[in-house]
Amino acid sequence: YLNKTVTSKDVFFDVGANAGFYSLLAIQKGATVHAFEPIPSTFELLKKNTKDKSISLHPVAVSSSTGTVRMKKNGSSGLNRIDDNGNTVVQTITLDEFSLVQTILKVDVEAHELSAFQGAERLLRNHRPIVVAEISDTRAADFLCSLGYQQTLLGKNNYVFV
Repeated sequence: YLNKTVTSKDVFFDVGANAGFYSLLAIQKGATVHAFEPIPSTFELLKKNTKDKSISLHPVAVSSSTGTVRMKKNGSSGLNRIDDNGNTVVQTITLDEFSLVQTILKVDVEAHELSAFQGAERLLRNHRPIVVAEISDTRAADFLCSLGYQQTLLGKNNYVFV
């Protein structure tokens, strides 16, 4: 879906960027790209994979408020998650803090989607970016639908909201 949708006119936010696959896809399409990855070791991999690319990298978690949270590292960097018992403390931000308006928002944050969307409510209401997300918590999908988004299933737990 993203390969067909992203263009050079887009501002693409990759929330839960992991190693940067979707960031690299978007930059190849000519989009302006911001990638968010809070776990330090995964962020270093993201930096390595996007070296010499014009991608803005942010070593933070996207949430409903600015502050800090604990994260738990799992066996795969793609499965790291916010967890009160986690041993890594990371900074959080909201997407509403950005003055740059996103046109496409990719979110893969391992069951933290609702908080990420709540921290982007103004953006979602006022600018209506396309949202591509892995949804672990149905409340996140319900939240987007309450803002007038329509959802389409792309594959197991992966949706596009327009």
